[in-house]
Amino acid sequence: MEAKKDDYMSLFVPAMSEITEKGIKYRDKYYSCQWAIRNQWFQLSSSTRMLRVFVDTLNDDYLLITLENGCLDVALQIQHYKINTDRLDEYYQLLNNIKKQIKERKRKRT
Repeated sequence: MEAKKDDYMSLFVPAMSEITEKGIKYRDKYYSCQWAIRNQWFQLSSSTRMLRVFVDTLNDDYLLITLENGCLDVALQIQHYKINTDRLDEYYQLLNNIKKQIKERKRKRT
């Protein structure tokens, strides 16, 4: 038995969402996918970018997003957490120091 196209389309509602530096924003929730990250959709921009999405009427854990090539992709909901920026900076400084030490050791061996 073959399902009719209309049966599937009633599960998804077309909507517009905004692309922000935090992700694809739809109803105060954020979504992302590999395509959007790879194509740098979330870079800061002075203009507002809108995106056509399809919302699952039964589940808001994901959106179907329209890509530049006309295909659809699944964007999963993401969570944002507040972090201590001083501790994050300290972490990156320590990481960079370790990288420098490894580089110096490799250079001394050759």
